[in-house]
Amino acid sequence: MNLMGGIVYRDPERPVGVELLRAMAARVPGASEPLLTTSGSIGLLCARGGKAPKRYQAAVAATDLDLVNFQELRALTGLSRSCDVLVRLYELEGWQCLRRLRGAFAVALWDPRQRALWLGVDHFGLRRLYYAATPDAFAFASRPSALLAVPGVNGAVDPAIVYQYLNLDCVPAPASVFEGVRRLPPGHMLSLRDGVPAVTPYWDLDYPEKRLGLRAGAAATAQMVEEAVAATL
Repeated sequence: MNLMGGIVYRDPERPVGVELLRAMAARVPGASEPLLTTSGSIGLLCARGGKAPKRYQAAVAATDLDLVNFQELRALTGLSRSCDVLVRLYELEGWQCLRRLRGAFAVALWDPRQRALWLGVDHFGLRRLYYAATPDAFAFASRPSALLAVPGVNGAVDPAIVYQYLNLDCVPAPASVFEGVRRLPPGHMLSLRDGVPAVTPYWDLDYPEKRLGLRAGAAATAQMVEEAVAATL
């Protein structure tokens, strides 16, 4: 089972211990021994399919990527490893680099120069990230149960969300089944500065007013289908 996550303490002088990161991974059934990295008041983890967290001069990064345009991004950056590519794109374009990613992804970037955390998930939520805030810390993970290992997170089941699940067969973002845990919606990013999270969309469905004719619309649809199929081969 893929797992990525992390924690940022509000006190910049308080170091993150690897014991807490291991406890987060232990709350997820089937998660393998996590790969960990800590840098002062932040710690990141990945288990199984995710890439091991990497520390760079510009950022500390953890990723879970399955991109259909990775070769294009490799050519653009001149780099070959997914974490290297992502950090280089961040150096060039900031958080707007998320708009270049096509496919399934969940990413976390910690910028030590700005003391800012950036989270992002793909356009349709094929990869997920959940988060929780306490008086002492901000934590996130790709599995909500991992956050229950963080002291202060309210793990009570939300009856209203259970009702939604039984009626809709899903839990719509940004809610989660736990009262103290939220889910990052598809096509959104989260920035954390000074302990304050802000969620904003980086992408949305576009419905232009100008409509194509039948022939032009059919040609445009065929071209997009060909491009999408070619990108996945």
